[in-house]
Amino acid sequence: TEAEAASAAFKIRGDIALTQPTALGISWTVDSVQQIIWLTTGTLSTVTIQYSYDNGGTWNNISTGVNATLGTPFPWTIPDHLSKLCKVKVVSEDDSTVYATSANNFTIQGQLAVSAPTSSTIWRVNGAGAIQWSRVHGNIQYVNIDYSITGPTGPFAYTIANNVLASLGAYNCAVADTISQDVYVRVSDRDNTEVYAFSQKFAIKGKLSITRPNGNERFVYNTPEAINWDVNGHITTVTLKYTINDGVSFTTINNS
Repeated sequence: TEAEAASAAFKIRGDIALTQPTALGISWTVDSVQQIIWLTTGTLSTVTIQYSYDNGGTWNNISTGVNATLGTPFPWTIPDHLSKLCKVKVVSEDDSTVYATSANNFTIQGQLAVSAPTSSTIWRVNGAGAIQWSRVHGNIQYVNIDYSITGPTGPFAYTIANNVLASLGAYNCAVADTISQDVYVRVSDRDNTEVYAFSQKFAIKGKLSITRPNGNERFVYNTPEAINWDVNGHITTVTLKYTINDGVSFTTINNS
């Protein structure tokens, strides 16, 4: 008779391949709806979809009992777990050894909005500047605040404050001598500087205060009189004018 032999028992398993999110550089905002996409090989019935925000250290269920061969993306409303170490995993409910995990970490991020300064705002040198913002999405913990005097593309070379509690939503600063008509404040997430918001364009201006005449003088025709003023900010030249009709029209005294 011919000899017979049998192998040890083994499994024939299906397979899951995750196609989104897998790419490098993905950032999804809290409360947005994103798509999880996977492919299956073999007959699988249902899957559990999970996510991790600590690089796979812990997993949280997104949904269970999902048709494994759904064939269409699964819509996921992004939770408020801000992290740059997020992953998604799709696990077969027939065999937990069959699963697929994101090839790369992705980011769950918040969103900010700046409501002040506005386009009508003028900050005066040595005065106070008011900044207001809100956390539109996500529990952002701390923000950094800076500004540019050369437009929204920067550079944002002037730091106002770092590590400000984001929940405060407001900050008052002393205005430095950085006179410009093209100023933008930027409020950014301290822990993810790619999340930021700009104010509207506004101006930082100097200030002039006339100290003489102050309303009590009596000037005599064809007699020299001193005109005195104080300056806040880097103002290089001024024009001197006077009026004799309560500001309806002005006559130039000196324009340099």
